[in-house]
Amino acid sequence: MIDRLAELNIIVCGAGALGSNFIHEIMRQGAMNVTAIDDDRVEEHNISTQMYGPDHVGSLKTNAIVSVMWLLLKKVVMTCSHELIERNIYQELHNADLVIDTFDNAASRFLVGDYCYTNGTPCLHLGMSEDGNYGNVQWGKFIYKGEPTFRDPCDIGITRNLISIVVAMGCEAVMRWLADNRQDDMEFTLRDMRITVK
Repeated sequence: MIDRLAELNIIVCGAGALGSNFIHEIMRQGAMNVTAIDDDRVEEHNISTQMYGPDHVGSLKTNAIVSVMWLLLKKVVMTCSHELIERNIYQELHNADLVIDTFDNAASRFLVGDYCYTNGTPCLHLGMSEDGNYGNVQWGKFIYKGEPTFRDPCDIGITRNLISIVVAMGCEAVMRWLADNRQDDMEFTLRDMRITVK
């Protein structure tokens, strides 16, 4: 399974709280071919929940994750630092064996989910509720019930515990998928500290 993980071409959409931490964890577990897509820059309030430090403030997140992963693991992350839109999504995702969606807005999540569904590319969405008390990982096409807007809870330092749990669930879902092709959805609630596998 470790050999399969090392060979897998993983594209992570979003290099913020969930994305940067997921890249760190999955590469520690043995992933070698990881691409990060993000057009944002590191801001000071990102430091409490993302993999970046004070020296990265103002840098593109894609440049920062390259720096961090080389420093920590001596591993290279490939990057795309422009916005993922309908016009360029095929170019950026066509060679993915697995897409990880950690975007913090509904429009981008729908775009990634629709592309992967249409092209038969395995896609795992990682997300958190707006109040920071619930997180889930979900395979397949992104479905959001309610208004397609998000207030990002990922910039609040106290949500780091939930971020870590969601990232751990995401890594576990990937490993189960590699082991026997299972696509287990998982959810976690802080209220009862319970993980549910669907």
